[in-house]
Amino acid sequence: MKKIIAFALVMVMLFSLVAVSASAKGPEYNLSMQTCLAAGTPNYLMAEKFVEQVEKASGGRIHIDLYAVGALCEYNDMATAVRDGIVDLATVSIASQSGLVGKKAYLFGGSGSPGGFNPDEFLAWVYEGGGEEIIQKWVEPIGVKVITVGTASGAELFCHSNVKLETVDDFKGVKFRTMGMWADVLTEIGASVVNLSGGDIYQAAEKGLIDAFEYCDAAINYTMGYQDIMKYIGIPGIHSPTCAEMMYCNPDVWNSLPEDLQEILYQCTKAMALESPYFFANLDAEAMKNFAEAGVEFFTLSEETQQEFLNVTYDLMKQYMEEEDGYKDIVVHQKEFLDSYKANDKAVQITVSTYDFDVPA
Repeated sequence: MKKIIAFALVMVMLFSLVAVSASAKGPEYNLSMQTCLAAGTPNYLMAEKFVEQVEKASGGRIHIDLYAVGALCEYNDMATAVRDGIVDLATVSIASQSGLVGKKAYLFGGSGSPGGFNPDEFLAWVYEGGGEEIIQKWVEPIGVKVITVGTASGAELFCHSNVKLETVDDFKGVKFRTMGMWADVLTEIGASVVNLSGGDIYQAAEKGLIDAFEYCDAAINYTMGYQDIMKYIGIPGIHSPTCAEMMYCNPDVWNSLPEDLQEILYQCTKAMALESPYFFANLDAEAMKNFAEAGVEFFTLSEETQQEFLNVTYDLMKQYMEEEDGYKDIVVHQKEFLDSYKANDKAVQITVSTYDFDVPA
């Protein structure tokens, strides 16, 4: 309910900005934008909606040319491409930024951050708990303007594989493609971690160069065709409860925009972030049905196994707290917010529903 209200308030702000911008006079701006996923994926579809909203809200004063990943720069180069002016705007997976931001990137909704925020909790921390300012503080020194969160999808699929990986021991020696903190966790337990870009996964798996992999949530993975080459899907997504993208802007481009257009870009980005969990969840539900109809078999990690993975994760977090400036402060801030947020949910939100009953024939 809180996210629905927040989304409604953002849309009201956008409609008021349309009226202001339509009557305002000023130069027009043509910007380039690249997404971190391919055309046709849910994230790209969200970006298309964003482009339309910006143009409408700005009264045509901002036009954005949208490109899929790889069109203007490679996935791993997106942050530096924004910094260097190769692209004006980009939705960038924060998990890919650990080389620039440090391990703190894992705390900002990064894909492959085990046992972290779910999308609702993450967006609540960002917009109600001061997280937006913390992200900007630690990410903007790499040379980009962080407008705000771009999207936040739900839990990723735990893995695609041709063998069941139901225990920690099952991962030993397995050639597993992953990224983010999950790569650190699997390395710690003895897996052979392989770092591949998303576009290379299908071919590597098909040729047997990797035994298993994780990539994204169900809708994206179904679009990639993984049901055609892998027998099993593991659940739940303990390794990545949410995957957030940040909207980066070239600082010179941002500073060249008048304040009303900066506000329009901000509010449209925020609206996209708040809408994205619902948009992705609906597509993910359909994709899970499609996976099952395609003959893919699901296996579920036991709670005991999930806890084993989190124990390894926590040991690594303690190590990061000692090694990296700011990491512990962010963890403390997030924990205080999340403890309060979860306590309220546990106290007042129901866990049973009349919709659990079958509807009479």
